[in-house]
Amino acid sequence: MTEVSAPELRSRVSVMLAAHQQLEEQLSHLQRKRHLDESAVNTLKKQKLILKDSISKIERVLL
Repeated sequence: MTEVSAPELRSRVSVMLAAHQQLEEQLSHLQRKRHLDESAVNTLKKQKLILKDSISKIERVLL
């Protein structure tokens, strides 16, 4: 397995944080709609959680 440098990991975290924020915005938009699509909301919430877990794992490696 190839070891990844700290700057590369930080870059990945930045990209992942931006993606997390984008998911948050999409979720907020969906929740404001009159006819709430629970399935879509749940999918976005799961994606956010998976992304946040991945970010946390990388941040632990960086410490």
